[in-house]
Amino acid sequence: MSNAVSAHHNIIRSLISHHGCYEVKTVGDSFMIACCSAHAAVQLAHDLQQRFLHHNWKTDAIDSFYREAEGTSAEEDAEYRPPTARLDPEVYRQLWNGLRVRVGIHTGLCDIRHDEVTKGYDYYGRAANMAARTESIANGGQVLLTHATYYSLSTAERKHLDVTSLGPVPLGGVSVPVEVYQLNAVPGRTFAALRLDRAVGTLNEDGSGSDVPSVDHLSLYSDGGESAEKVVAVLHSLLGTFTLAQRRRQLTTFCERWHVALPPTREVEWDDDYCLEAMRRLGAKVGHTLNLVAHEQAETTVGSASDAPTIVVSNPTADTPEPELQLNTDSSEEEGEACCP
Repeated sequence: MSNAVSAHHNIIRSLISHHGCYEVKTVGDSFMIACCSAHAAVQLAHDLQQRFLHHNWKTDAIDSFYREAEGTSAEEDAEYRPPTARLDPEVYRQLWNGLRVRVGIHTGLCDIRHDEVTKGYDYYGRAANMAARTESIANGGQVLLTHATYYSLSTAERKHLDVTSLGPVPLGGVSVPVEVYQLNAVPGRTFAALRLDRAVGTLNEDGSGSDVPSVDHLSLYSDGGESAEKVVAVLHSLLGTFTLAQRRRQLTTFCERWHVALPPTREVEWDDDYCLEAMRRLGAKVGHTLNLVAHEQAETTVGSASDAPTIVVSNPTADTPEPELQLNTDSSEEEGEACCP
């Protein structure tokens, strides 16, 4: 499964570079991407689904897990209709293969800030929040566009896309339902009902959006469970004898090496509670890895695999004025190039 995760990252990053987009951040194994235009964002999402479909994942465990999970849901809920578990094998191979990535795309203006620590650019505001909320209700392998994104495409661009209107959809923290469209990146795919119970919550008081996709929402895997708890316990014991400054240095290093986002600091300084939250985030990531290794060694199905989310934010128009800063990225993850911010 570790090879599958590496492939997931490599594919997405190659598409970010190819479409001239910018990888804003990864949280867990999820990507937030900024694009120069709605069309670039939609093309990236389309190509992502096609690349994942045709990639050689070198294992059947991922697909077996998805089918078994749907079968279990069907047994527990008489009204549930599994969209892929009962497909003819040949039909299944034409529509599904390997990891299933859900994508949410919204178009709007963002507050872009330079991070002196990471030396990158972070995106805040309602547009980032809307993209996160849109992604959160999608199913694996599904691409959702908001009304703002769809109508930011030119008439000619829309004519070349296979899009289905899903109608007004309630999103958490949004006072009125939002018109949502499904991009049929792989024609013939069907999906379960939108995951409205998973919608991301309300806006932060300052309207910022980068912190809304928490590690719980933006992870390739589900809860690390007992493994995560053990990791947190070990970290707490090891670092408990350190000073606060020493714990900060160690946890910052661990999070950087494991690609785990630290909790948002805002006005809060590092204290015991903040350190514990950082340990929990590390525990979730390391716990996931330990679970996957155990599954691989036992040659079982990937019981902890879930749908990998991707959040895409695009500028309202291709000629939106650029900020003074310039980015030059050769292999950025989800969106790169000078015009993206």
